[in-house]
Amino acid sequence: EPLLTSTLPEGPGHRLKGMFVRWRIPLDLVSDNVTQFTSTEFQDFTREYGFVHKASSPHYPQGNSNILKQPDPHLALMCNRATPSTATGVSPALLMTGREIRTTLQMMESKLQAAPVDRQKVRQKDNQTKSAYRFFHDCHHSAQPLPTLQPGQKVRIKLDGEKGWKTPAKIIAKYKEPCSYTVETENGTVLRRNQRHLQAVPQPTDRPDQLQSPDSPVELTSSFPPEDSSDSTARSPVQRQLKSINKKNPF
Repeated sequence: EPLLTSTLPEGPGHRLKGMFVRWRIPLDLVSDNVTQFTSTEFQDFTREYGFVHKASSPHYPQGNSNILKQPDPHLALMCNRATPSTATGVSPALLMTGREIRTTLQMMESKLQAAPVDRQKVRQKDNQTKSAYRFFHDCHHSAQPLPTLQPGQKVRIKLDGEKGWKTPAKIIAKYKEPCSYTVETENGTVLRRNQRHLQAVPQPTDRPDQLQSPDSPVELTSSFPPEDSSDSTARSPVQRQLKSINKKNPF
């Protein structure tokens, strides 16, 4: 789609605003010296959006080669589709067409022939690679499996805009998708949330009679053996050795 569809000075600024909103404001913008880019309105637009406008030399068409010569995205996509993936061991082009595609790199003609792919082995290798990625990720982050929440269990929800789990609710049902639950808040609102947005409320003990009363006597037990009065005067080997050394050399 052409950028300049009008000869009015405000034409390119209006079209560029839509591009900047979608992709971001560039640091530099290179163009030729047409009237729409050299107008006062476009210079005001560059100052308003904070980018530098670089124009080619007037009456020098060869200078427009910097504008027209840009990296070709199709060549990059072709190279990416011809490169074998580390997860599957084959290239995306081979999986799609059953043969390798010819690129700008030199290749043997035998590599361009049809080569059927064992898709079962490809899926097996892909699953093994993903399992290895998951294993090392969980080990690095000390990840633990989340406990399954049961229907009727009380939880707290972390709603949008809240910094913590504050809204009380209870579990209604569990979806087939992992860690996905239907919950109902105290005001009757039914929501579907992932378990990362839910926090289980600790349940009170089922047998409160097992709790010790603060007035009940406490029995203290010691892990040390009882002291024998008959050995109270006995000295340890270390003490006897130190005493013999002091007798030989009192200083």
